[in-house]
Amino acid sequence: SLLYGCSDEENTLTEEVFLSVGETSLNFEQVASRREIEITSNVEYTIGLSEELADWCTAVRTEAGNLLVSLSENTDKNIRKGNIYIQAQKLTDTISVAQLGWGKAILLSTEVVNLDETGGTFDLDVTTNVEYTVDLSKVAWVRELPDVQTRTHEVVTTHHHFEFLANDGGSRQADIIVKDKDEMSDIEEAVLTVMQKGLDTYVPEA
Repeated sequence: SLLYGCSDEENTLTEEVFLSVGETSLNFEQVASRREIEITSNVEYTIGLSEELADWCTAVRTEAGNLLVSLSENTDKNIRKGNIYIQAQKLTDTISVAQLGWGKAILLSTEVVNLDETGGTFDLDVTTNVEYTVDLSKVAWVRELPDVQTRTHEVVTTHHHFEFLANDGGSRQADIIVKDKDEMSDIEEAVLTVMQKGLDTYVPEA
């Protein structure tokens, strides 16, 4: 759609502002790291950091207009987290940032996935410093496609690809559990909740 702006001289036709952020969840290993995120906008955007990031994260605009996120090493045991805010006039997008400490932990790229009633695929990145397993025993209608499992540029992040079945009944929900292979481990399991619409929740397009 188009918005009409008015100048002192004449009416001018201006594009509606848009903002697109390539990734909205960034998980990092313990060591000092950096990552470039693609940002697409037709206006200059501003960058804001939550207080939690003040001492260990910077985010700057590159010459190409993308966002370069840099983290110092996390010398603490625990995970640390915060948010980066990208604002283009009235539009705002949030990028969550998390970094492992030296203690054992598991981070997921998302904690909830909403699926439509038709079958398809979805992805999950697991960032961790332990050997882990993906437990699908609580969700019979999702399976992993192991042939496309890959490690990303970070040695502790693994990309998982899942397939889900079509749902011809009511809406349903289940958990995918990512946990330490060590059965004696005391670290908390990471849980991805998958929620799928059912035929009874389908609303046809007008």
